[in-house]
Amino acid sequence: MIDQIFGELRYEDDYGWWGKQTLEFGGNRYTVDVLIQDDREKKISQEQKKTYECFLKKWPVLQEDLIEALINYYNEEERFSYGPDDEAEAAEWWPEIDTKEALLHAVTLEAIVIASDFMQGR
Repeated sequence: MIDQIFGELRYEDDYGWWGKQTLEFGGNRYTVDVLIQDDREKKISQEQKKTYECFLKKWPVLQEDLIEALINYYNEEERFSYGPDDEAEAAEWWPEIDTKEALLHAVTLEAIVIASDFMQGR
């Protein structure tokens, strides 16, 4: 199916509609999967389309906030939360990530999920 907002899409039972989008993330361009969840009716709602358009419009600012939030989450919640007891070995498991550049070296953007209207109301 070709959708005017999402472009070319394919449907997969138990998931919904899948497409591709090219986005810039931290100065690099990525082709990411876009999953539009459905409520088993195989339809994409107007709300999902508006949500996606808003996301794309705000993405340049959102990605900077996302990068900062990921750095904070990594350092405050995840880093050293499990792994080896040996300090040197633990340091290899959990590298220092305190800059945008370090984070972008460690992560990539792979997918965007647009929740079904049913899930958005929760």
